[in-house]
Amino acid sequence: MVNVASISDPIKVTAQQALDFAEAMGTRGLYNATTARLFKTALQRFIEIMADDEPKTAHAILDNLDGLCDRWARLNNADPKTAVQYKQRARLLLTDFVGYVKEPTSFKGRGLGADGGGKKKASGEKKASGEKKTSVDDRNVTANTTKDESLASPPPPQTTHRAGTPPMRTYPLSDDREIEYRLPTGGIKFNEVAKFALHLLTLATDFDPAVPEQARMFAVVKRGPAE
Repeated sequence: MVNVASISDPIKVTAQQALDFAEAMGTRGLYNATTARLFKTALQRFIEIMADDEPKTAHAILDNLDGLCDRWARLNNADPKTAVQYKQRARLLLTDFVGYVKEPTSFKGRGLGADGGGKKKASGEKKASGEKKTSVDDRNVTANTTKDESLASPPPPQTTHRAGTPPMRTYPLSDDREIEYRLPTGGIKFNEVAKFALHLLTLATDFDPAVPEQARMFAVVKRGPAE
């Protein structure tokens, strides 16, 4: 991790350094490991869609986070709930990072087990009256790690979107899961769509060619228009 404590001008710290910060906080136990991964994933999504000439300091991205989130959602046809979660997590990470740069010793961590490095309380032990309460943001992050399996797992590496390259699209599934894909330049034909659909069918966890309903899907390609 970059030694942010040695940076003389906190305004110039970058979003990439914020990603390093999240990883380091996860290693030190100031972030839960899942929280660190979720924070990094969210911020990385927004960095990847930025043009080379856009400022990528932590402050600049934090100030323009709403617009970046809207752009990412449009480019990826993303579920609004997913976009909001990414924006919330990126904002928490950048806010933590900027605060850490200004005063490293005051950062006490957040998320699952983030109690400033203290030991977990024994079962049945009452909380001390002066103990710091978990913030609403922390509770949201903690809840999302258990109910949002798709965001808790590291997504496949993404390349930066460039002008002229078709954007990534998403197909929503149940339980906030989604399939990400990119259409080729020039589009695709009916037969190609049908063949790809059958390819996806073979990847289903309950795929069984002996099931009549599934077997009939293979006739779609034969009945489709000739190329």
